[in-house]
Amino acid sequence: MKKLINDPFDAVDEALEGFVAAQRFEVVEGAHEAPPPHRYMALYEIEADDVAHAQKALAAAAESGQMYVSPSLDSGTAAWYFEPITERRTAAN
Repeated sequence: MKKLINDPFDAVDEALEGFVAAQRFEVVEGAHEAPPPHRYMALYEIEADDVAHAQKALAAAAESGQMYVSPSLDSGTAAWYFEPITERRTAAN
């Protein structure tokens, strides 16, 4: 299942205009009192002056077949867009 979830997006992540990074996550079993509504999450980093333009590029890729969208994808899945309000901080090595 993981291969099915990850493979279709691998070739697209860096090819979509405005999308500069992507990472997929799987829920940690047993870490929650109740299971989250979704087992997988994709996090995309977008660098664009106009997020709507990046959204259109994503929709066009899905509609044209450039990006495979599995029929098993939950139609209630949502996309949320955030912008940074602080600098990115990392732990000291």
